[in-house]
Amino acid sequence: MTSKTSCFDRAIFRRDVRRAAPLWILFLLILLVALPLPLSNFAEYFERMAKAEVAVLIQQQILSVGHIFASLGSPIYALAAAWLVFYYLFTGKSANFYAALPVRREGMFATHYLAGLTVYAAPMLLISAATLAATAMLGAPQLGVCAQMFAENVLSFLFFYNFAVLCCMIVGSAVMMPIVYIILNFAVPVVELMIRTVLQAFVYGMPNGSGIHLTPFAPAWYLLGSGSVAPVLNAENDITGYCVEGWGYLLILAAVGVLFGALALALYKTREMERCGDVIAVRWLRPVFLYAFTFGCALVIGVVIVSLITDGQIETNFLPTLLSMLAGTLIGYLAAQMLLQKSARVLKKSWKGLVICCALVTLALGAVRLDLTGYARRVPEADDVASVEVGQYYSVSTPVTDERAIAQTIALHQYFVDTRGAQENLTPADTDTSWWNANIYLRYTLKDGSSFARSYTFLCSASTAADPDSAYNRANALMRTQSVVLAMYAPNFTVTEQNVLACTLDGPIVYDDEIESWCYSDLTLSSREAAALYNDCILPDLLDGAFGTGDNAYGYPEVSAEPTTETVASAYQVAEERLQQTSVSFVLLSPDGGKRPYYYNLSSDAARTVAYLQELGYLPK
Repeated sequence: MTSKTSCFDRAIFRRDVRRAAPLWILFLLILLVALPLPLSNFAEYFERMAKAEVAVLIQQQILSVGHIFASLGSPIYALAAAWLVFYYLFTGKSANFYAALPVRREGMFATHYLAGLTVYAAPMLLISAATLAATAMLGAPQLGVCAQMFAENVLSFLFFYNFAVLCCMIVGSAVMMPIVYIILNFAVPVVELMIRTVLQAFVYGMPNGSGIHLTPFAPAWYLLGSGSVAPVLNAENDITGYCVEGWGYLLILAAVGVLFGALALALYKTREMERCGDVIAVRWLRPVFLYAFTFGCALVIGVVIVSLITDGQIETNFLPTLLSMLAGTLIGYLAAQMLLQKSARVLKKSWKGLVICCALVTLALGAVRLDLTGYARRVPEADDVASVEVGQYYSVSTPVTDERAIAQTIALHQYFVDTRGAQENLTPADTDTSWWNANIYLRYTLKDGSSFARSYTFLCSASTAADPDSAYNRANALMRTQSVVLAMYAPNFTVTEQNVLACTLDGPIVYDDEIESWCYSDLTLSSREAAALYNDCILPDLLDGAFGTGDNAYGYPEVSAEPTTETVASAYQVAEERLQQTSVSFVLLSPDGGKRPYYYNLSSDAARTVAYLQELGYLPK
């Protein structure tokens, strides 16, 4: 039959909008309650605050609520809108009905697609206008802020809506489509977390970095955690307003969303309507779904199972980890086949594929454990290293270029590589009444501009401290190197009165006569006092090892003597105990314009620092 409508059908559009009426009416009511109505509470603020100050609070309120909608509301609303306007693709009767209409597929897609956009954009535009009107009635119109809120939400919605439409084209089941949409929205960072968990457990020396790097591939997660409403500051650092940050990411999201929409149209034009009810309606994507789901379950289910049965100690339980991942492979493969074939009897026809998947999982985990890539055995040559960073935690020091420190770092690194088995199997001795596991982090920057890092765990106890060849003593020796001490604990620029932004003494430094006890308090030093304190006292004490950088950089716990009756009865803290709970904190202005914090915990070993603070009257003598 000849097509009468090539690009758009008004009757279908009106029908979609009417069907989605409960959705957009509810959305409109929620927006109305969340945005314009609460602004009336700011009317009373004008009586006791300046107009500019109230305007700042209004901006923060509007943008904060708008950001929450962009992060949480857009993904949910986009799913509901796409599911409603393309619902006919999930049932055979409706799909055949729309396919029989004298409308080209491009026109049919455009009609339903625009209906989904309209039921979001129209309420959002209406609420933005109402919010602007509300601010104008208060005497502080916020056109720019309302425009930012509208733009942020529309850009966010463009991605989530197009992604949901793409899922409607791929998935043929009304029940499975929301599930697939939700899983795919968070799949990338979850898989990254699982992979890193396995690699850090079995790849010797791999640093245990914090955070998840691929959260931008989970936009709802990323927008909620990283996107923000930032204050606008003037030259005096006073807040003059608020604005939305992260426009670059939002524009990228919208562009990716448009690409998803184009891909959805391409799939719709070739979609087999008789695939209604299938989990995956696109034939060539069925094997992709099968193996992606299988290996995803192998990772996620496997890591969850082994974490439960080993109390999280995955690194010492290779066989349980392998068996757990094979169990995840079995569950994932059979579940995917059942969904694809719509039958529970799938093992007889699919056992060969299951065996192949299990073999691949075994080979992959075995390759990781056996270090077939040589990752764990890599130690650089001293001539190739430009600088090193050393710390007890992940990336905590400035680069060290001292050749002696570089040679010591490489020697310690080689020691860990050579004694890998001994380090992994090292257990506390019977004479160790107390012990812990410590970490050392090494990062190399090579002369060719590349870099790599390693992190190692070793035992801290009385027995390892008594062994001169132990990792404990080797790590302490490296930490006592002067260049390493300065890199870890001292700024790499001269401290003067001009670059001291703040200096505070925190701890139980004030005695309260009423309660007869020392109380926590903080005292502020002047810039002159702070510069003299650092240059004349803290820096020399630091080089002498008085701030935990000396013999006990990696200290091991010792059994404390039982407290005497006098100690328990005393209402006063002994001087040493008070000092150990007292710290000096600096905020310094670095040459690049950044603010750098530095902290130093006091002890009686820091004789110069304690004496100087006593002379100033900040510490009791």
